[in-house]
Amino acid sequence: MGPPNQLVDVAQFGDPKIGSTTYHLCIYDTNAGTPSLALGSEIPFGANWTRTGSGFRYLNKAHTPDGVGRVVLKRNYPTSSGSITVSGVGINLPVPTPVGSQVLQQDTQVIVQLQPNGGADCFGAVFPAPALNSSGQLFLDTLP
Repeated sequence: MGPPNQLVDVAQFGDPKIGSTTYHLCIYDTNAGTPSLALGSEIPFGANWTRTGSGFRYLNKAHTPDGVGRVVLKRNYPTSSGSITVSGVGINLPVPTPVGSQVLQQDTQVIVQLQPNGGADCFGAVFPAPALNSSGQLFLDTLP
């Protein structure tokens, strides 16, 4: 979401519920020091979004169009951290072909970005190796 302690206002998320803010999730795997796009998914605006007191929540049990089933966007407050959580599964998720036993090489990092269409704000994080869990079908990590 940007540097720690940076205040992120709900308005920076756009309006995926009643507006036309579509999100694009991009995951870049770093191999031998060079990042390359490993996964790209679209998260469309509309009925699957709910406005919450701290941001927005997306729930799509069908995991369409690109496999993302859940997104939580929480703004920062002066006394607490904000967060962005994205999860996806199923046949619609464009999972890269595993190399060896891992779906992402993470040599030395994985870069995750969530960008609203037409917006200047790109929310992102860099996850250094090793991940909490990385296998042929799973990548799970959190920031410290």
